[in-house]
Formats: sequence, C-alpha cells, structure tokens
Amino acid sequence: MNTGKARLKHDDKLFLHRNGFLEETFFTWALVPVFGEDGAIIALLNPAYELTRRVLAERRMLTLGEVGDQTAQAFNVKTFWSRFMTALEVNP
Repeated sequence: MNTGKARLKHDDKLFLHRNGFLEETFFTWALVPVFGEDGAIIALLNPAYELTRRVLAERRMLTLGEVGDQTAQAFNVKTFWSRFMTALEVNP
C-alpha cells in the first residue's frame, strides 16, 4: 500500500449535535490518499482524534490567568469588577 502526502488539520473547530445540544468540539484529523498498484487512488484514510477537552482546558487556564493578572491590579471593588470583565473579554 502506497500512501501519498497527508492533508492535516490541527485543532479544527466543528459544531456537533450530541448529548442533546449543539456542542463546540475540536479535532485533529488527516486525509490520506491510498494508492493501488496502478498508482490510482483507491481509498481515503481519514483518522481523527478529538481534542475538545484539551482545547477547552487550555482556554480556561488562559482565562483564569488573565482574570488573575487583571484583578491583581484592582484598588477597590469598582475597579475589581471592571478589570474582571476586561479579563473575560479576552476569551471569545
């Protein structure tokens, strides 16, 4: 079996209907042509690996870090909440 050059996508965002709702998910996947003896493509191999938990964990940690950085500079309650909201805006 001869395989050609794979086309890769990393942390590709896909919206899937599962668990009763539309869920934001992330996958790394490849599209690999499989060639027959005559050199013609006879199949496509499409391995996919779900990375949703990792991507969401990274996003959450970055948000928490930004909240900590912003709120550490607050001098009163009003400034605290203003900086807190600014920190949340970093994560779309």
